[in-house]
This record gives sequence, C-alpha cells and structure tokens, in this order.
Amino acid sequence: MRDMRRSPFLLAFAIFIPAVMPLAASAAVVINEILFDPAGADTGLESIELYNPDAAAQDLSGWELYPDGIGYFIFPNGFSLSPGSFVAIHLRASGTNDAANLYHSSPTSNMGNSSGSLALFRPGGRGAETIVDFVRYHNAAKDPPAAERKTWESAAVEAGLWVAGELVDVGALAEGSSIGLSQDGARAGAASWSIFSAPTIGVGNASAPVPPPGGGAPPPASSTSTPIADSGRTPPPSLRVEARLPGGQAGDDRAVLAGAITEFRGQVFGLDGTLIENARMLWNFGDGSTREGKAVSHIYRFPGIYIVSLAGSSGEYAGSDYAALRVVAPEVSISEVMPGGEGFIELYNATGERLDLGGMSVTDGGGKAFSIPVGTLIERKTALVFSNALTGLSLAPPLTLRDAAGRTLDEARFSGGLPAGASWSRLAEGGFAAAAKPDPGTFISLMPPAVRPPAPQSLAQALPHIRSAGPNAAETGETPAADGIPPEPPPPPAPAASSRPEGRSGLSALLFGNVFLAGSIVLGAFAAAAFLVLKRKFSSAGSTERW
Repeated sequence: MRDMRRSPFLLAFAIFIPAVMPLAASAAVVINEILFDPAGADTGLESIELYNPDAAAQDLSGWELYPDGIGYFIFPNGFSLSPGSFVAIHLRASGTNDAANLYHSSPTSNMGNSSGSLALFRPGGRGAETIVDFVRYHNAAKDPPAAERKTWESAAVEAGLWVAGELVDVGALAEGSSIGLSQDGARAGAASWSIFSAPTIGVGNASAPVPPPGGGAPPPASSTSTPIADSGRTPPPSLRVEARLPGGQAGDDRAVLAGAITEFRGQVFGLDGTLIENARMLWNFGDGSTREGKAVSHIYRFPGIYIVSLAGSSGEYAGSDYAALRVVAPEVSISEVMPGGEGFIELYNATGERLDLGGMSVTDGGGKAFSIPVGTLIERKTALVFSNALTGLSLAPPLTLRDAAGRTLDEARFSGGLPAGASWSRLAEGGFAAAAKPDPGTFISLMPPAVRPPAPQSLAQALPHIRSAGPNAAETGETPAADGIPPEPPPPPAPAASSRPEGRSGLSALLFGNVFLAGSIVLGAFAAAAFLVLKRKFSSAGSTERW
C-alpha cells in the first residue's frame, strides 16, 4: 500500500482493473448469438445460442433463460453442455431435445424485433447473486426509450455483467440477420456484440462478418457455415393438451382455498387422438410459480383469479391449454369442540365455495396435530366434523387451525368445567360456551356471517374469452353459466328447540327488535302530532303580526 500511495499510476491501475474485470471476464456459459428477427414470419423460427468456452462440461439442470416478455425457459434435468459446445434454444417450436437443440414451446409471443433483452440464471432464484449473463439490444431510431425492454438489467449491473444504459444498437440490422459475440465466449459488454448478416446458430461466430468501423450494414458473408437444419421449417401441428383443475373436468374453471394444497393433473393426446403417457408437461400456476410433471401440487398464498397454463410436448410436437382458477380467502374456522374418546372437532366453511381443505392442520394444547388429507372437501356455508378417534387430538385448549403454509387461520380458547356429554360451542360474538347437547354438523344457520373481503368477480365476467383464447379452444357457441356456482340453497328450517347457549340463538335479538320497532312507531306518532299543533298555533299568531 505504501508503494501504491507513492505511485499514482499504480493506484489508478489498482482501481481500474477491478472495475473492468467483471465485464472482461468469460463465464462458464454465455449467451453467444440471438436470432430475434428471422426472414419472413418469426413464429417458430427464433432461436438463442449458448456457448461453453470452458474446458469442463457445465451441468445446466434447472438453469433459466429469460427472453424479455415471453417467459422463462427451464433447462431439463440432466442437461449438460460439453466444453467448447453450442446449444440452440428454439422459441415457440417443438422438437426432440438433444445435446445441441432444446425447445421452448410454451411462449405465446415472439421476441421484440427492435428492442429486447435476455438474462441467464443458474438455480437458486433470480437476482444479482444468480444471474450468469445478460444482453440488451435496441433500435433507438425506431422505438422511443419508453419502449425499451430491459428486464433484469439492474441485476446484471449489480453483478458486474453489464453497464447501465448500454445496449447493442440494432438500427442497421436487416430482417434475417442475427446479433452475436464477435468472438465466441468473449463477453465484454455491448461493445463485444456484432450484427451477422448470415446467422451462425449452432456453429462458431469467429468467421462471421463483423460490421465495419463507424456503423453501416455488414459486408456480405464470406463464411460457408450455415444455420442448423431446424431453422426455416414450418411450425408443426399442435398436440391436444388438457389441464385438469381440481374438482372438474378438462378445462373447467374451479375455486380453491388460499393456503391449501391444490392438485393438478394433465393429459396430452397425439395427432391421432391417442393418449401420450410419457409426454413432457410444464405447468405455470399464474402466480410466478412453475413445475414440471403429469400430476403436481401447489399452494396459492393469496386470493384472486389466476390463469393456469399447461404446455405439453412429445417428440417434435407440442401444445398447450389454459384455464382460470378462482382462489378464495380461507374463511374456515373452528365452530364446535367435544373432548373425549367419543368427541369431535367441527370446522365451518363461511365461503360460498365447495373447497378442498387438504394440507390444513389442527393442533391442540398438548402439542398433538392432525393434518387434513388432500381431497377432503367441505361444502359451502356448512360444517365438517372429524372424530377424536380419527384425529388422535386431546382437544386441550388452545386449538389452532393452520393452513398448509403454516399460517394461523383460527384459534379456539375456552376454560372452565364441562359437564359430561357437553361440548364447547362458538357463540355469535366469537367466543365459546358450554352446550349441554352437542349437535355436530348442524352449524349452518347458526354461524354469524364472516367478515369477508370483496369477492373476485365471477370468471364469466372477468374472463369471458379465456377458453377461446387457448390454442386448443373450440368455438362451441354455448353460453357459459354466470360463474359456475350453483344458486344459494334456501336456509334450513329453524329447530323447534335448541340446547345451544342463548348467544347462539336469534330469539332474544328478534324479540328486542320487535319491541324497539313498536316503541319507535309510537314515539314517531306523538312527535308528528305535537309538530302539527305547534305549527297551527304559530301560524295563527303570525297572521295578526305586522311586518
């Protein structure tokens, strides 16, 4: 350090080198070339090339490639890129994955022709800690700055992979050309990228033409290398894909509970209509989560309407399906408790939906817990009873109801002695009191209305064309139901007598309301009569007064 302080040159050098090193360094795998504006129609012909300049193979299992605006491509498990090798990711195309070709068939749009960006992530989330490479291109003469597509630029800047505001200028790019690193794997920011009049997807870029200094169109290609054989073909026919949502048939829209385990199943059918057992299926749950598999599960944490998509592929063919799913707030509570071997715990569903409670749990004060199995349905506005013999709960207070994510939904606290054969029953105001005669499963008309947030609008109102928007949707001409929910059933008749605590009955409230109404009518009549008498008196007095 003393030597550096004596030499300004050494000090400047020490500061300069770390600043430029991140951009000049070569990563194990880089984004090497991008064909975002192929000749003719773009759909099915766009591709991205990655290159491994390292001397060792790189396992890309679970890595993610994000072309701005069209969705993440997740590298399949077990995929490895050999030293000095290229792999092309074909967008909106189907095919059989191999060592040099992968297929991203699920996007519903193409890359931008005048502005776009790409980011590459290793597993572990998406951010500055996991981003591996980044590139941004833009035609400033064609699109205004507001139209720039540069997602993940800030993460790339923080990671030292890019300089804020830099871009690869594609103003001189002609249709059918590509952009790529001037030297394979030599990444050093925007300045290391060139326009190639003859794309070299799948082969080296070193022999490809580079624009002359000062800009302008690149000279004619002198390389004899050609793109990989897959570019230039017509997109193949689509497979029939069915996303089976909980509780319904293929494509039906259903409601599930936020915080519960929701199961999804998919099916893929070939061009001849036969079921393909080994098809690859990639789910997008609409809340930022994805998962691969024929039968998968997911936990939605917040209410709302989510679009679930399923992309299926087999060989060189692919297809997709879309459906809407209403996720409702978890308005489920503990409504009645009876300790003992012959006892039970009762849960009440205050929502207007039939729900699956799978993954929820009840824990008693003794530390014992019961997890509700997936597929346990509870009807709307009704109660569901679990016996102590089944749950193994002692029902010592407090009892805690939690969702599958571990969040507390309700607590039941009660104290004092309980007569033999009695139960703890929830009062209208929310507490618990002893009920001499338990009535498990009959809490429908006695539960007070829950305080609920505004429910999402019906699927028919919010998403009138969701089924026709999918690639497999057919024009049936049928008019869907208003929201897929059966009409509200009439309230059950009131019991002749109830052994519930008075707080659970509406009789006292009804009597009080009738007395209050009658009194109000009488007082109103007296007030009206007095007003008329006073008005006449003052009117007669005013007629003799001079102004």
